[in-house]
Amino acid sequence: MVICLVTLTIICLAQEKGRVHDFQLYKDDIDDRLWKDILLKGDSGYQGIEGLHAKSKIPIKKPKGGELLELEKAYNRRLARERVAIEHDNRTIKTFRILKDKY
Repeated sequence: MVICLVTLTIICLAQEKGRVHDFQLYKDDIDDRLWKDILLKGDSGYQGIEGLHAKSKIPIKKPKGGELLELEKAYNRRLARERVAIEHDNRTIKTFRILKDKY
């Protein structure tokens, strides 16, 4: 789902029959030439998107056996605050079963 963070309106939506991961939908359906100038803010499920989309932000993972620096934690918190509107739209779509039921 692509959402304008200024107006909180849905710009684009991709769906598939059955259970398909969001990142797989991105790789299959979205033509990156159309979206190359859009800043993509994804969650940790989008690990590896940097190679497919130049303007992307995802949370920084904690290194194995280590800890994140305070600067990295601050970046993750800031990104989460920016993404909360997207998560609220996801909740609304699921609550009202907009994509589940046939009309």
